[in-house]
Amino acid sequence: MTSTHILYNNILNTPYPKLLLEKITVKAFSTSANLGPGFDILALAHNAFCDELTMEKNPDSPYGSIRIIANGVPTEVEKNSAGLSLLKLFHEYGIRDSVTIRIKKNVPVGAGLGGSGCSSASSVAAVNELFDLGISRDEQIRFAMEGEAASSGSAHPDNVAASIYGNLVSVNSLNPPRARNINIGLELKLLSIIPETHINGKTGMARSMIPHQITLESHVQNSRNLSSLIAGFMSGKRDLIQEGMNDYVVETSRIAMFPFYREIKENALRNNAVGACVSGAGPAILILYDEETNIKAIEDRSKYIMNASGLNCRMVHSIPSEGMIIERSE
Repeated sequence: MTSTHILYNNILNTPYPKLLLEKITVKAFSTSANLGPGFDILALAHNAFCDELTMEKNPDSPYGSIRIIANGVPTEVEKNSAGLSLLKLFHEYGIRDSVTIRIKKNVPVGAGLGGSGCSSASSVAAVNELFDLGISRDEQIRFAMEGEAASSGSAHPDNVAASIYGNLVSVNSLNPPRARNINIGLELKLLSIIPETHINGKTGMARSMIPHQITLESHVQNSRNLSSLIAGFMSGKRDLIQEGMNDYVVETSRIAMFPFYREIKENALRNNAVGACVSGAGPAILILYDEETNIKAIEDRSKYIMNASGLNCRMVHSIPSEGMIIERSE
């Protein structure tokens, strides 16, 4: 499916960025946000899935138009996460060349694995390279997070930050956006348990379930967990990660959406997983494991729990990944 949006109809008498490359391809990896207590703060990029976005000049379209070709996601620019990010970027930089973007969507949509963030981040990176804009990674977050509104109704930074920076990131500031990598001091492997279910408007619904006010006790406990989790990642101490990867606010408020989660997590920890959490807004569950984990027992029991809930599921193993891969065509 295709859709075209015209941003500028007239040639303006002002300097504007010139297109330096004919085509560019950006590959962005799946991400898992929150990691328990780190709502809108922590996210981890991993190679479970990888989206591919190709952008090229479109000389046959009106000035400043954006054409999207994709399957499985909206192609209307205002309803597409990549399109929304590009609208803001084109407007701020006065870009008047027309482009076509082709999206190969491999990250499952609506699974909690950063599918919309992959599209947003890769579209911004593509324009940055295509026009040699010199946008910093934190500035790329600012544009990319606008695209998240297409799926969730809000511009949140965690998934796009992980797509852009790679590996484990912490979002330290929202206005202006600023993120930093957190070193992982142990060799982690990841298991994504992905139920074969779809909830329309899931991310927006999941965010609407979060309470706007919490008790001081919940705040203090979650703060303890977040500090323990980060300390565990940095020091490589798996017991600190196990203690810290627990949330008493966001996951608790959403538990009705994922009735299978608690039993899967309890079983994972009994089998010595490093940690377990809902991946982003779910329904995927992320298991962190190492050589001390009985991962086969976790897989078998998790499948049984899902089937008992009336759901089939996919299980995908991965490791933390670097940031986006950029392939230039002169």
